[in-house]
Amino acid sequence: MRFLFFIILIFSSNIFASRSRMYSLGQDAHRGSYYVEDDRNIFRNPADINLYKKYATMELEFIPKGDTALSLVPQGGYFSEIGEFPVGIYLGQGIAEGVLIEEGVLAATPSNLFLTTSDSNPVTFFIGGELGFEWGFNLRICNGEKTTGGNESTYRAISAGLGLNIGDFQLYGDIGIRDRAKVTGSEVLENGIADGGGYIVGLIYGLGQTTFVIDLLEGDLEITERFISDQNGSFKGSLLTIGMGHIWEISKTEKLNFNLNYELRKKDDGINDRKITETNLPLVMGMELEATSWLIFRASVMQNFIIGEEKIEAHGTTEEGPSPFNGPKVNLGATFNFGKLKVDGNLGMDNMSLFNLNAFFANASITYWY
Repeated sequence: MRFLFFIILIFSSNIFASRSRMYSLGQDAHRGSYYVEDDRNIFRNPADINLYKKYATMELEFIPKGDTALSLVPQGGYFSEIGEFPVGIYLGQGIAEGVLIEEGVLAATPSNLFLTTSDSNPVTFFIGGELGFEWGFNLRICNGEKTTGGNESTYRAISAGLGLNIGDFQLYGDIGIRDRAKVTGSEVLENGIADGGGYIVGLIYGLGQTTFVIDLLEGDLEITERFISDQNGSFKGSLLTIGMGHIWEISKTEKLNFNLNYELRKKDDGINDRKITETNLPLVMGMELEATSWLIFRASVMQNFIIGEEKIEAHGTTEEGPSPFNGPKVNLGATFNFGKLKVDGNLGMDNMSLFNLNAFFANASITYWY
């Protein structure tokens, strides 16, 4: 029944954002793609706001949690121009995810120190322009509070991003200016403060339909004022990506995308005296087919290619094994075009879990270009 629910949800919903297209083609739905052109890429390189102007987009993502619950991730934004400057405002882009959370850097962090995306009230502002080259800037602000039991949680975060498009080169960066979560109240075992920081820098070079990329993310976090002193400590993490992708345009209505990324992840958990090093070489193959003027189908498959290892060093011992990333991941999606209105949907599945419907997630979105 849940599988049928997701199918009906996707293809009958009237909600949209280009995260759906990114998922369907096996790309990064949070920061956008290195290789596939899409308006979602403004979250990786703010200079791309010069390419995508005058549109509004809304989306809702459905992620199963257990057998009876769904985690809903809503977001959306509005983009226009003021004089010669493209501008935009976007709501719901997560809790400083652009710097720390998204890559699992803080996976070991006590969850009670962080609010959900909806509680943190994230808003991102964009502005761009041209000075012989394209430039773009964004500023993300999170300011959230909530009360649970006898405790009050607060979250304050600011991050800024800058991007430049110079000829065939794209340069971009993002830095966390402030990232603090605090829990105080009568339930002292839950109290604590988390102060974080981090940055992203990257370079993309396009050579015809082939793209080369190098991208580095680093973040750190300090936990203090926990009631149990040995729960205090620091976390550090990094992700280095070196990749190549190619778009093969078979015809005006048929495209294939291939990309291969070398990924090196490192996590240093100072509280539990544990270090994790993970290497992956994910290969993505996707296709986008325009069946008619009003219907586009997409699909992709992704899995590690040759390399996929994890090494865990803890308490003087070392364990080596396969990467958690191993196993194929499949995404299917479609877009319905109604003039300037585009309705999009996606169904994703990790590790081919055909009989484990908790592994499914869905994304539905709507975009209007005016």
